[in-house]
Amino acid sequence: MKGDTKTSNIPVVITSNLGDAGDIKSTKALGADEYFIKSNTEIKKIIQYAKAKTILIVEDEKSLAEALVEKLTKDNFIAKVAKNGREGLKSALRNHPDLILLDIVMPVMDGMAMLKELRNDQWGKSVPVIILTNLSEAEKTATALDEGVKDYLVKTDWKLSEVVEKIKERLA
Repeated sequence: MKGDTKTSNIPVVITSNLGDAGDIKSTKALGADEYFIKSNTEIKKIIQYAKAKTILIVEDEKSLAEALVEKLTKDNFIAKVAKNGREGLKSALRNHPDLILLDIVMPVMDGMAMLKELRNDQWGKSVPVIILTNLSEAEKTATALDEGVKDYLVKTDWKLSEVVEKIKERLA
C-alpha cells in the first residue's frame, strides 16, 4: 500500500492485542504510521490520532529534529522527519503534511531549493511552510517570503514551545 502512489499518503494505523516490541518495529518498518495496543489504548486516543495534524520537519540537525518531534507529539501532532531537502520534498509530495517546518542549510538539497521545487507542484503551492533556520540574512528572508513562506524564524530567537505555538497559529 505504501509503495503505490495512489495510496501511499493514506495513514496506516495498526491496532492489535499484541504488544511485542518486534511486532511494533516490523510494522513501522513496513510503513505503518502508528501502532496501538488495544488492551492499553483507549478508543479516544485512536480517534485523536486520526484527527491529528501532520507536521513534516525538514532538519539535518538530529538533536533538534528529535526535540521537535517530542514536543510536537506531546502537543498531539504527528511529526515526520526528513534529513535534507531532497528527502523532505519526496516526503511532502507523497504524504501531503498539513505544515512543513523547513531548515535552509542542509546537505544534498538546501531548504530554499526544496521550497522552489515544492511550489512547482499544484498541492505544494498552498501548503503552509515555516522556515526555522540559523540564517538571518535579509536576502534569504525576502526570497522565502516571496515563495509564500508563512514565517521565517531564526532558531536562536525561538523556544520550542514558541515554535509549536506558531505552528498552531498557522494551522488555525
